[in-house]
Amino acid sequence: MRIFSRRARREFLSKPEIIDEIRNSNNYTPDEDLASADGFLICEEGGRRLWLIATRYRLYCITDDVRKKEPRIEWSFSKSKAMTGGEVTLDIRAKTGEGETGLLDIGYRKEIPYTRRLFPDGDIAERVRELIKSRMG
Repeated sequence: MRIFSRRARREFLSKPEIIDEIRNSNNYTPDEDLASADGFLICEEGGRRLWLIATRYRLYCITDDVRKKEPRIEWSFSKSKAMTGGEVTLDIRAKTGEGETGLLDIGYRKEIPYTRRLFPDGDIAERVRELIKSRMG
């Protein structure tokens, strides 16, 4: 007789809860002021969501996978790498590809998946630039 265990899945976190996860980053500093942080969901596939969140000092990429105990901060860029003189200097490019998923390059981070239906206007790269400028500018 085989016994199957069912792993409990947690719910996806809300955007405010995702922002609060930044406190767990090695790069987080208390003067980042998470109350003024903002961001958006860029990818939703199966039991996984990928978020971009910007604070005054950093741009974070956070994965929320309901099969895992808690979200994971994948990477971050400091303001000095993202902006110079009030302008976004990171190279940000989107490749639409085929099907539901496109690929996004942000600086040296390449082929970050994004869900195309979340960006009906098709310009995710511009949305990322606007996020960086509005939070870090």
